[in-house]
Amino acid sequence: MWLINLIPSRIQYYLIIVGAALAGVFGIYWVGGQNKKKEIEAEQNEERLENLKIAREVQDEIKALDDGDLRNRASKWVRGGSK
Repeated sequence: MWLINLIPSRIQYYLIIVGAALAGVFGIYWVGGQNKKKEIEAEQNEERLENLKIAREVQDEIKALDDGDLRNRASKWVRGGSK
């Protein structure tokens, strides 16, 4: 504690102000990073939901096809399919 008394009071005052400013800047930076992380996670969740929706539509479309239609469509994409 006696080391603090060796620093003049005016300099102590400036050091307190600089320390508070640095803490504020660091706090703002940290909160901004947390918000960005949540934003990225929300975007990823939206993409996952959209992909699940598309997959469900494809599955429903495949289930709606009868065997002949499914075979004809698959033959375009599979090697060695019936001609």
